Amino acid sequence: TQQIRRWRSESPSADHIGELDRMEKQNQELRAVTAEVLALARELRKGTIDRIMGMSDLELGLQAVLGKSL
Repeated sequence: TQQIRRWRSESPSADHIGELDRMEKQNQELRAVTAEVLALARELRKGTIDRIMGMSDLELGLQAVLGKSL
């Protein structure tokens, strides 16, 4: 985003402006997809084997008895 902003400030040609517009749109789409992937990763992290193995027997038992997802 910063680099695109710098290139725009250098009086680009019409062809370059079109390419900058394309890159800016693609950059925005990639940022949105990245945010979605990170949100999914945070959600999946809740049930990883490392997290489950890190629980004490008591905590794991309580999760099971209370019917909470691991």
